[in-house]
Amino acid sequence: MPINMNTLARLASDVGADMYPMILDQFRQEFGLLRKQLEELAVSGDVPALAECAHRMKSTSATLGLEDLSAQAARTESAARAGDANAARVACVELLSQTETAEMLLRNLPQTPPG
Repeated sequence: MPINMNTLARLASDVGADMYPMILDQFRQEFGLLRKQLEELAVSGDVPALAECAHRMKSTSATLGLEDLSAQAARTESAARAGDANAARVACVELLSQTETAEMLLRNLPQTPPG
C-alpha cells in the first residue's frame, strides 16, 4: 500500500510548507482515532456509526494519499449504508488490517513536504 506522494505534495502546497508538519500531525492523530473507533464498531455492530466512521476514514486516507485504504473504506461505508451488517463487518476487518500498514507508513513520513 503505497502513499501517493503527489497527493501529499498538493496538500503541502495547499496549506503551505510551514504548516505541513502540523497538518500532517493532525491527520496522523485523526487517523489513529478513526482506527480505534473502527475497532470498537466492528465489535459493537452499530452499522450506521460504522458507515459514518468509514466515511471519515475514506476522506482522511484520501487526503493523505492512501488510495488503497480510501477505496477499502469506501467499500466498508457502502456495505454499511446498504444495511448489510455482515458485509460491513467483513469489509471493516479488511479495512482494519490495512490501517496497520498505513499507520506505519504515516509514522515514517518525513515532516518536510515531498518534492
